[in-house]
Amino acid sequence: MKWSFEWFEGDLSQELLDDWECAVRTSGNVWANRHLVQVWGETIGQENGFEPIMLKASCVDNTLLYPLFFKKNKRLKIQRYVVMPAGGWYQFTFQDPIEIKGSLSPETWNDFWCHFKRETEKKFAPLECLDLRRIRFSGEKALGFEKFAVAPRMKLDGFNDFDDCLATLRSSHRKNVRRQIRQADAQGGLEFGNFEQCDVSEALALLFEFHQKQWDNRAGQLTLGNSVLQGFIKGLAKAAASEGIIDFTYTKVGGEYRSLHFGFRHNNILFWYKPCYNLDFKRYSPGLVHLAKLVEREIALGTEYIDFGYGDESYKFLWTSESIDLFRLQHSAKGVFLGVLDSIAANRRKV
Repeated sequence: MKWSFEWFEGDLSQELLDDWECAVRTSGNVWANRHLVQVWGETIGQENGFEPIMLKASCVDNTLLYPLFFKKNKRLKIQRYVVMPAGGWYQFTFQDPIEIKGSLSPETWNDFWCHFKRETEKKFAPLECLDLRRIRFSGEKALGFEKFAVAPRMKLDGFNDFDDCLATLRSSHRKNVRRQIRQADAQGGLEFGNFEQCDVSEALALLFEFHQKQWDNRAGQLTLGNSVLQGFIKGLAKAAASEGIIDFTYTKVGGEYRSLHFGFRHNNILFWYKPCYNLDFKRYSPGLVHLAKLVEREIALGTEYIDFGYGDESYKFLWTSESIDLFRLQHSAKGVFLGVLDSIAANRRKV
């Protein structure tokens, strides 16, 4: 099967931009939104020395766009390339190419990845590392794909109401949800709502405060106390608000904020992204109460499913048993000469 590959750096043509936006509008992947991709590139990407490049790959009745980023590493006077998709190491749940024409079969995906590895090696020679971490539409294991993570999701379109949903959950979890909601109501009235667009800046400040206190001792540079990550989240919020896909919710009890969630709504799917809660109320399970109220609202809205993002945290599987596998392709093409240089560099570091 013959594929043609075109690489675009700098400003993209209006035709490419239109194709990109049209494809994302009908997809189930909010992370392919070009404005979110641009935010990552202008914040975390730039901080780590990455530059954007767009791949357009075509074959018979299929066309893909793949927004990628590359940087040049220089070691012992040899310049080598690192290539990865938007979202980098941790930030986006899915990092697949975008289908703008046709729908690829597993066999066609496998053929694409085979050509992609070869073309990437040629374009970015010498290639130090190609690292694709969260791919849904992977190729065969022989190409180097390995299972990397799972992305739980909770289907909602089969429920008539929240009680209908609770009836499908484990008895202990169902009782705990009801108990915590009753307790919050008894403590001063449980309020669940959305931040208005004009309140997003204030909400983000609260998100950063709660998240940093909640995670500071465990997440290191991933805590939202990190200024680069704060800039990234602010950019996401601004872009998502402009695109009409932001979903920023809170719970209050007695007028005091207990939990927040910053996520996205796209094509009748709710994308779970950054939850946090006030540690002062940890014993009242504010995160559980927030998610319960979110599920209740989404059922009433007729949402198809909640995408919980990547990661197998136990709380997600209290609500669902369904998940999809995400695969990683990590590839390098160093060759003997570059391998020798790596050995020399490693020995120098030991000294």
